[in-house]
Amino acid sequence: MKWKGRRVGWLGAIVVGGAARQEVAEAAPGHACCGLPKGGQMNAAERYGAIARLIEAQPNTGDIHDVLRWMGRAQALVEGVSQRNASGIANAGTFMGSNGTQKTVQNVNMHLYAALAIAEMEAPHSSQGSFVVAGKPFDAMMAVGKVLSAAKSKVRIVDPYMDEKALTEFALLANEGVNIELLGSPMYKTALLPAAQKFIQQYGSNRPLEVRLAGKHELHDRLILVDGSQVYTLSQSLRNFAERSPALISRVDDPDIIVLKIAAYDAFWNGASAI
Repeated sequence: MKWKGRRVGWLGAIVVGGAARQEVAEAAPGHACCGLPKGGQMNAAERYGAIARLIEAQPNTGDIHDVLRWMGRAQALVEGVSQRNASGIANAGTFMGSNGTQKTVQNVNMHLYAALAIAEMEAPHSSQGSFVVAGKPFDAMMAVGKVLSAAKSKVRIVDPYMDEKALTEFALLANEGVNIELLGSPMYKTALLPAAQKFIQQYGSNRPLEVRLAGKHELHDRLILVDGSQVYTLSQSLRNFAERSPALISRVDDPDIIVLKIAAYDAFWNGASAI
């Protein structure tokens, strides 16, 4: 889509169809609506995750305002990583009138991926590799496996859309002897149940498995709980993780949220039906 207008300032006042309109102020670094803390202060892991989530949340190229808001967030985040790429995003905005929104978004993504690579190198090792590009099944397997293999005694996977892939593609990435708990919903019971039965038959106590189903609409989060003390969120179901769009695994670092999540999903687990 190409939009009619003349750019007056980067995401500031633009002239559309001859009428001046004030655009959003989300380009300002550190602005609250960009998802940045006050003053734009983020640690390396937070910045890596924020850029990854922005790549995952692609704008509607048919909606100029959605594109502008997304570009504003992109520049605000990238300025904390790479001035060169932040300038590239600003330049993309300069030529949006002639290039159109679709090409502009492609150009911004090029700078976002470059900034993501820099942010990943600066992030702690535990955060690296948690962003998975769409259509990279081996990368997806490695990212999830990195979390599962860290478990010493127990790993619980929570996924309302869980099917047999949780077992056939991911469960074996946990170490032998680690208890595997799968908490899903009845939606994909017919696919999950036969796989669970065969898994138990083959591995028995070497890879202890228990599967439970919560109520139909009870589960909303997609989580991996490690050893009852660590919480990771998944941006997509394991059923189609990173197949059609980028996916992200985020470690929860806030101790209060960790306690709340573990307690909540202990309650869901205790109230769920075993299969």
